[in-house]
Amino acid sequence: MITAAAAVMVAVFASFAAGDDRVLKLFGVAMATAVFLDAVVIRSILMPAVLELFGRYTWAFPRWADRRLPRLAIEPAAQPVPRAGRGGLMNQGSADGRCCEASPSEA
Repeated sequence: MITAAAAVMVAVFASFAAGDDRVLKLFGVAMATAVFLDAVVIRSILMPAVLELFGRYTWAFPRWADRRLPRLAIEPAAQPVPRAGRGGLMNQGSADGRCCEASPSEA
């Protein structure tokens, strides 16, 4: 996705070089070169190497920032799951009192 977007940007900036204005040509060539180098060298070669070298530390959040920032929750806290046994999941039957019986049509 990033490479495709960069290819479109390189094509657009390179099309500036077809114009008559010298400043616009220089701008187009410079921007096309910069976007191409960013897409190929930085995002395709350097970033995967850095992510591999740093491993899990790449995504580690600094402790000092964790202490200072508030805790926000998008979803409510998970409800505890009832334990099996007395009053738990195993003893909860259907509304008519049958728990695990097969219906007459299934027998």
